[in-house]
Amino acid sequence: MRKEYGVLVGLDVQPNSLNLVALVSDGKSLHLSGADHRILPAGVVEQGNWRNRELMCEVLRQGCAALGASVKSVALSLSTDAVITSELLLPSRAFVHQQCAEVSDAVKRLTPWTYSNTAADWWSYGDGRALLAMCRVDTLNTARRCLLEVGLQLRHVEPECQSHWRLLDRLRREQSTEQSVLMLVNVQPDLLSMSVFCAGALHFSQSVKSEYRRDASLRERFVLEEVQEALRQAELDTVADGLIAVTGVLADESLCAVLGSAFAVSVTLLSPLMSTLGITQESRLGCGDSEPCLGVALGCALWGFND
Repeated sequence: MRKEYGVLVGLDVQPNSLNLVALVSDGKSLHLSGADHRILPAGVVEQGNWRNRELMCEVLRQGCAALGASVKSVALSLSTDAVITSELLLPSRAFVHQQCAEVSDAVKRLTPWTYSNTAADWWSYGDGRALLAMCRVDTLNTARRCLLEVGLQLRHVEPECQSHWRLLDRLRREQSTEQSVLMLVNVQPDLLSMSVFCAGALHFSQSVKSEYRRDASLRERFVLEEVQEALRQAELDTVADGLIAVTGVLADESLCAVLGSAFAVSVTLLSPLMSTLGITQESRLGCGDSEPCLGVALGCALWGFND
């Protein structure tokens, strides 16, 4: 673990909820020391922007108090609708300043906001490939001010797809498997989030707003169609050698069976989340019904740990 953090909290803010996961390490294994799930009223968060700072600060205070641990450091995951991601091809033999210039040009070309109000970061995949992530500067500034107001320091910010990747990578290592294609499907009551990775590189990430019907078969059909579309857009003809992890409030074994049959692929239900990933819970902690909501926050908190 990065020693300066002690307890690190992963914070996931979705349009209708706020989720926190506190992780700590004893040097050999990871422990979930606290977790909380809070419902947010409609309109408080829109496209990643915290519209009501006063209410957000109050909810954050309540959430941190519920963690039951001394919390100072936070890693924030930005929901998919607040971030734009794009794959870039950079000259592999160029100097760093030349690559930075290429990225800057790409940001100016791709941003839907003004250049001065665009925050950007990029990660190299090797072979000249890089992932570019962009969001609004005022989105970050508002989040940082709210966190400081409740005594928290923002140590790290990342797009939701990075949290997805960390969950998948840990799952793969826990299962001692080496699939080239990994996909995470997060099925929440009003939102379906998906990310597809190939050889560690992000190929597709998207969240789809939806109103799931009570009929489980209709819900399964909807998820199946969206997963098929995601793989099509990722330009993957098959995932036969891959792994699909399904999590979220509405994820169950029946949905896993439907996806496994449709794609002839290994499908894992990532619930209960912590035991699946080899992360233990402190004995006093009971996540109960909120556990399926914690995936993205957990993936974000894993940033602070070097496994």
